[in-house]
Amino acid sequence: MTKVPVFRTVRAALDFLFDRFGFVFRIAWFPMLVGAGAEIAAGLTDLQAIVGAGRLFVGGPAPLTVWRVAGDTVTALCIAMVAVACHRAILFGDLRRGTRLLFMILPMASYVLVWTDKAIRGPGVSAGFIGDVSRWPTLWTLPIAVALAAVFWISTRISVLYPAIVVTNRFALGTAWRLTKGNFWRLTGVYVLGGLALGIAIVLELVIGGVLASLFVAPLIAKAGHTLLGIARLTIVFGVLVVYVLMIPAVAFTVALVCHSYKALIGLGPYEMLPLASATRAALPPDGPAPIDEGQGEPRPE
Repeated sequence: MTKVPVFRTVRAALDFLFDRFGFVFRIAWFPMLVGAGAEIAAGLTDLQAIVGAGRLFVGGPAPLTVWRVAGDTVTALCIAMVAVACHRAILFGDLRRGTRLLFMILPMASYVLVWTDKAIRGPGVSAGFIGDVSRWPTLWTLPIAVALAAVFWISTRISVLYPAIVVTNRFALGTAWRLTKGNFWRLTGVYVLGGLALGIAIVLELVIGGVLASLFVAPLIAKAGHTLLGIARLTIVFGVLVVYVLMIPAVAFTVALVCHSYKALIGLGPYEMLPLASATRAALPPDGPAPIDEGQGEPRPE
């Protein structure tokens, strides 16, 4: 059984992010710009819906709108485009078109749940499928903890699903499940260490965002006449732009973590490439086609 080397996998993901950041930015800036535009449009529409419902000063979630559905769908597609390109660069060393629609299945499923929840709640209602969490009885604490642990376990077991999709050109859920057998704790270690790195990035995001807000947003707020609606609009636009810019390295690093974990699970080193001929197989077996070394571009000698 192949074991995932925790520290080497995280290091390889960081190497990809820092060594190939220029490449990541080139392939990501336009899709992320489109996604940011769609999210800004949806956010401003949400704000207008809240104002129309007379809840600007009261708070509460916005009602479901067509713009919100369109914005979430475009966002999922744009992130999928960037993720597929990063997957193919790490796994194959090429930028051919990949299975973007398959990459959207799980994000769109979560969006559909959120949309349905909003449609059930209606404007300004804070309780949807699961009600008001603050009013849950204490006896639910243990079942909820067990459910969250189960979700985490399943998520970790299928965490290499997206690299498997790129390699197989299908929704290879069974392949991901088989590959991760016996590696739950090692994969958990990879994602915990990676999560620490992302946590540091989030702190930096907050610091940078605060500095930029004081430099650029505060003067604009002053020009807007300090109206609450004007401040809310500027906050939405600025917040989305900052998040989407900083989302580029976050997506690239997350993709690198799962791709290098996948490589380790099929017996490849972090800097070896899969031959493109393997792109229709369920997984490259250890005795399969010779992998391509990223530095030399020729099959690795036995």
